[in-house]
Amino acid sequence: MIKNAELPAVKDALKTIRIAQKSGSNVLGAVINKVHGKHWELSARAIEHELELPILAKIPYDISVQHAIRAKKPVVLHNPHSPAAKEFTKLAADLFDIEHESKSGGWNIGRILKRIFGM
Repeated sequence: MIKNAELPAVKDALKTIRIAQKSGSNVLGAVINKVHGKHWELSARAIEHELELPILAKIPYDISVQHAIRAKKPVVLHNPHSPAAKEFTKLAADLFDIEHESKSGGWNIGRILKRIFGM
């Protein structure tokens, strides 16, 4: 479940989670998208409490995402070192239980994509 850190979005997420659970789907957790880190946003703890699910990732607001959309590419390929791309990469690695940092401290998006898509 991916949502912004605003109350209406969290309420919508809760409805969607309930529908998914009633249909037998296993919802692993929530991803907070476009996080600005401002006081008006709900905290991760408040969102976890409301949804009764763990927060799997907090994706920061990142203009690189808009540039990637315009380029019609995933941000992890368009600008793999941007803050949002790093968080998406870490989330994918965590979900697929893949080590996401190379020995040099960089991100190994190629290995993650190969594991996810069987490339």
